Amino acid sequence: MNRGESSVAIVVPTYKQALTSDERCALEQLQRVLGRYPRFFVAPESLQPRYGRLSQGFGVVHFPDGCFQNTATYSRLLLSEAFYAAFARYEYILIYQLDAFVFADRLLEFCARGYDYIGAPIRYSASLWHFAGARVGNGGLSLRRVASCERLARAFARGAMPQPLWEILAENEDACFGWAAGQPALDFHVPSVREALTFAVQEDVQHVYRRIAAGWRPFGCHAWNRFSDAMWRPLVASALGHPVRSPLLQRGILAINASERNLKDWWKANAYLPVTYLYGLVRAGHLSAAASYMQRHILRCGFAPMEYSFLRRDLADLYRHAACWPRGREAREALLTALLVALHQMLYTTHGKTIDEREMQRFLDLAEREQAGEPALLQLWQVYRQLRERRGSLISVEPSLQADAEVSRRLRVYVVMHRLVPAPVDPAYAPILVGPKACVAPPTLRTDRGGDDIARKNPFYCELTALYWAWKNDDLPDYVGMCHYRRYLYLPGAEGFCGVLSGAHILSLMQDCDILLPEAVPLSTNLATQFCEHHGKRPLFALEKVMQQYAPESLDAFYRVMARKKAYFYNIFVMRREAFAAYMAWLFPILFATEREMGGFTADGRDRYQQRLGGFLAERLLNVYVESRRMRVREMSLLEV
Repeated sequence: MNRGESSVAIVVPTYKQALTSDERCALEQLQRVLGRYPRFFVAPESLQPRYGRLSQGFGVVHFPDGCFQNTATYSRLLLSEAFYAAFARYEYILIYQLDAFVFADRLLEFCARGYDYIGAPIRYSASLWHFAGARVGNGGLSLRRVASCERLARAFARGAMPQPLWEILAENEDACFGWAAGQPALDFHVPSVREALTFAVQEDVQHVYRRIAAGWRPFGCHAWNRFSDAMWRPLVASALGHPVRSPLLQRGILAINASERNLKDWWKANAYLPVTYLYGLVRAGHLSAAASYMQRHILRCGFAPMEYSFLRRDLADLYRHAACWPRGREAREALLTALLVALHQMLYTTHGKTIDEREMQRFLDLAEREQAGEPALLQLWQVYRQLRERRGSLISVEPSLQADAEVSRRLRVYVVMHRLVPAPVDPAYAPILVGPKACVAPPTLRTDRGGDDIARKNPFYCELTALYWAWKNDDLPDYVGMCHYRRYLYLPGAEGFCGVLSGAHILSLMQDCDILLPEAVPLSTNLATQFCEHHGKRPLFALEKVMQQYAPESLDAFYRVMARKKAYFYNIFVMRREAFAAYMAWLFPILFATEREMGGFTADGRDRYQQRLGGFLAERLLNVYVESRRMRVREMSLLEV
């Protein structure tokens, strides 16, 4: 090993015992192309990475388990002096996450250029990076000068980045390095976007995908199987000489090009509200101008339901960024009021259909954290609560005094709730409480606990713990259904809860169909790609493998469903008792086996929301079951409250 080779080490963060097939490909290519350099796994203290021949030649550097809980804790680790001190004997380290891929050994070439940090450039429409004044670059495949990064980490620890800017950017460690490059006092150097693209590519920045299609290659790429799977996978397969094993991939069902779709979605949302421009105004401290522009733009353009989900996060972050300028409280209040108008309009435009409690909670947290008298923000929270709790006298948790005995004998629709809330007054609807609060439920209320139950799995299986309990323990009537405490099948044209289907009406509808479902939701891409974009590919590949073993008779239906651009969601249905029992007996073995195949739904560092894989997978599997059994479907409108 010559002196150049010993001056740089490869660092591979890992936090799990078993790797996906794509991760094994990344590690195999690393060994083949960069195997002559010192190589280290960075892992939790509780993990000893053992990946067979792919682990040969690797050392292991351990850090506390808490550093690998999620993206935020990992970012804090890579912004700490201790991390770089562990590699102090090297001049450079190459961070090589297991969704990276390199094509040729050009590592010393980039070390020789003398930069403190090089990573894949970020698209200009990325609002966080735009606000930070940075484009270079993503940390998943990045070259870092150890001494410079350690020095910068020390400066951050001493407050070189002001609050609350530090709090915002510290959750994305690479954005911190990008920000530092724009601060002359920190003496931290990164290349231009054009030069950085020769090192690594992530998204289609400066039309780099055209150059790749023409035969040009960067040193490597990051997140190739997430941003443009359709372009990168053949190139990766060619470099490795490996055939594509998954039928989802072989059949062309799963071919992700998230980079292109993200850009299109951004352009669409930007037509309603140019967040990037607003970030620029806020970054320059022009809060009054940002507020005025925002107010004019909202009045001119309005909002559409599809753009709400894309914009709500940016609007929340925009307020957080505005808080970086504590001076000019009046201007900040004006901007906050404009944000309120925007969100208020979006909430009522969508009738609360796309409201995400986790996102809205961010606004409440901000209001409490600022403690600066944010009336507009608190008002927004009140609007949100009104939309979510607008039930009034139309519903009640009390049983009806005039219950129809025939309906209650023949039909039961379980209303799954995680807290005590009102439910429709109808003998067919049976509230059932799930989650931690089920432990202290009133004795007259059904819960997912007792007898043969999986209540402990509720964080991962959501409403399915109620279905499992009902299947195993309840005396089921002729027809069985499920809905959520805030989602019901209803008749269009009716006002509010007055339109929720009555038990008698459901029984009449079931005479000429096998299953009642909410209307199929149209998708911009097929169901397989949609799932992977929201929840990653590993769960879907694990499910595919399990179905090959547990439900081979349904495989063809599985592939047909995954290729469609519409689907039934929410796990809401009504079907006959026999069909319900057969569906449960088919569904749960598949879900349990998928959970085992993945090593648990908490694997891969998933946050609490992403750990709800049991519920997410079941939504897709209901479509598969309906398709494979050729059930006659009757679609109904969905009321969300």
